[in-house]
Amino acid sequence: HHYIIYGDPSGDCRNGDFIELAYVWAPGGGSVNLPANLGTPLFGDNGFQAFLIEVHYNNPQLLPGIIDSSGVRVYWTSETREHQIGILSTGDPDVALFGQPVGNGPTYHSFECPGRCSSLALADKEPVTVLREYFHMHETGAKMVNEQIRDGETIRKASIEFWEFHQNGNAAVQ
Repeated sequence: HHYIIYGDPSGDCRNGDFIELAYVWAPGGGSVNLPANLGTPLFGDNGFQAFLIEVHYNNPQLLPGIIDSSGVRVYWTSETREHQIGILSTGDPDVALFGQPVGNGPTYHSFECPGRCSSLALADKEPVTVLREYFHMHETGAKMVNEQIRDGETIRKASIEFWEFHQNGNAAVQ
């Protein structure tokens, strides 16, 4: 179904301190190869000390003999990269609707990340370039729209008009 990789800044994999997403993948996402000038710190004072890979399987018919061949490859270098990357998760990352009932038939749910919220994650005021946009609704959604709004105006909009679970999308931002 999908997997999530968390970065552990403490190096103690037992303490549950996996607070930062390092990478995510779901069916339809394909592989992601970052440009050579991008990376995330590993080791040292500001880097991840370890990773936790969480795999979520989807086998509702409980079919026997299914073999998982998915994986991830992380490359390491001692050379500091020009730009640091990270993941900013918005909306409903657990696809739990924050306790709202899904209902019978079409329903509409809206989630916002106002500027005062995103400024906490982007507190250093450095310019940010969005490389990829990841839509994920499990099997509960039909359509999704993501808008970037600045000063009351939509400056970028992406949407999936017909949701297909096996094409979750991990699309490069145009």
